[in-house]
Amino acid sequence: MAVKSGDLGGGTLEAGKEKIGYACAAPAVAATITVSFCNKSLGPVKVRLALGPGADSKAAGTRFLEFDSEVGKTLERTGIAVSAGTNVFVQCDQANTDYAIYGYEKQ
Repeated sequence: MAVKSGDLGGGTLEAGKEKIGYACAAPAVAATITVSFCNKSLGPVKVRLALGPGADSKAAGTRFLEFDSEVGKTLERTGIAVSAGTNVFVQCDQANTDYAIYGYEKQ
């Protein structure tokens, strides 16, 4: 299987609904990613970004990189190292916010 690189995930978030934006799964052993949020609303929104082994961010071992961080237009986190078996959780308090995850996997 070829190494995945470039666009690893993205979409438009629903208000208050967490989703797994990317999962580092076998055969990948690690990944380096960039996560961007783009607020398409008129006012600020609050976003969450977390890494963890569970099905949602409430699971043990989850680490938040952003928690209700206010975004006027864009927010970007770069160079995030992700190990195998880790999910990347994204969430926004309002609709009309896009997220994009770019990077590459190591096998």
